[in-house]
Amino acid sequence: MPLYDVDQLILHPNKENANVPHGPEATNLTLAERIKKEYALLSVFSEEVADAHMRGDIHLHDLGFIDRPYCSGQSLEYIKRFGLSLPNSIAMAKPAKHAEVLLAHMVKFAAALQSNFAGAIGWDAVNLFFAPYLVGMRDEEVKQLAQMMIFEFSQQAVARGGQAIFTDLNLYWEIPRHFEDVQAVGPMGEYTGKTYSQYEHEAQRFAWFLFEVYREGDGSGRPFFFPKPLVHITEKFFRTRGHREFLHHICEVASEKGNTYFVFDRGETAKVSECCRLSFKLDASDLEDAKQPWKMRYCALQNVTLNLPRIGYLSGGDDRSLFEKVEEYMDADIQALWRRGEDVRGWARYWAMIYGHVAVALERDAALREATMVLRYEDLCERPEETMRGLLAHCRLDADENVIAEFAGKLQPPSYYRPDFSQGELAAIEEETAAVILTAGY
Repeated sequence: MPLYDVDQLILHPNKENANVPHGPEATNLTLAERIKKEYALLSVFSEEVADAHMRGDIHLHDLGFIDRPYCSGQSLEYIKRFGLSLPNSIAMAKPAKHAEVLLAHMVKFAAALQSNFAGAIGWDAVNLFFAPYLVGMRDEEVKQLAQMMIFEFSQQAVARGGQAIFTDLNLYWEIPRHFEDVQAVGPMGEYTGKTYSQYEHEAQRFAWFLFEVYREGDGSGRPFFFPKPLVHITEKFFRTRGHREFLHHICEVASEKGNTYFVFDRGETAKVSECCRLSFKLDASDLEDAKQPWKMRYCALQNVTLNLPRIGYLSGGDDRSLFEKVEEYMDADIQALWRRGEDVRGWARYWAMIYGHVAVALERDAALREATMVLRYEDLCERPEETMRGLLAHCRLDADENVIAEFAGKLQPPSYYRPDFSQGELAAIEEETAAVILTAGY
């Protein structure tokens, strides 16, 4: 690295990242990032992907942290059940007995995780999982705990380069459907004998007081930039008592201090949010997994963004050229995922790119749409005779019932293998393909 560049980095503040202060830790971080960025572009990603990043066609996020996953979603239930035992720490702690101790464990764990991830650490259903510890506490005590949480996270300038801990708090006014019948974990990591649906009042009190603190601001009245409060808005939210007052409360905070983030969980889906999002359907398997919420933790390995304004500019107003360039840049995007080991997400995005192209082509071209029949393999297996007759009719061929009967008995879903996808991989597939599969009638 040229001595001139080193001199500029040490003497002048970092203008690339507003979260990084100017000091010895920050300059150490910036110098290390410069080296790792070059290493990533020359040794990790292919020449085509690296060139696409350098041209600005795509953006590979956090190349300076190429040896770390991007961000992580965590659950308080993990430290509530198992206490705090960090790598390289000279002491471990048993599960917390008091709310203040649980908060201390949470902050320390988040600080340690910042050393292993490039982006934010998100905590799911924070007010709900704290609720068993709040039983019997006066409003003044609950608000004091809310103040401690926000000030502890915002004042801990111990993360990468001397930054504050990049933290997202996922909050619910209602009890999320997937946690309604889950046995609540309380002090000392023991079950309380109640389900989380029975702690709605305590969870709501904590959420309300958190936003009171956000509205008041810090000691000088300034907004808190971290931790970020993410409020989930679901259909159930609007059926929960007090939702109107709470919505007015958090909207006032949004207008006065700008803190509130709104996460819209539409349909039978749930999301865990930090820098990125994990979306999953609330089917039977998800509800079963939610019975052990300490296992509901995950990370995202890589974040890649297409430069859509650049694509629009380079296409020069030509729609065909626009979609060709989107596919070209998506190819580089998918290669970047595969390079980082996110094979399943890469293949899911590849599938969505191909079938998304088909859907757009059919929508734009009436003649092509009339000449095309989209045939789902599931329909062919479930209703073989009916589907084959429809296919032959579309092709304007005579239907031979003997041939149809012969092949109908041979069609069945594959039983010789079952993909062994993890819950995180299934969620990645759903997230990448959700918009496209709707065009196929799913």
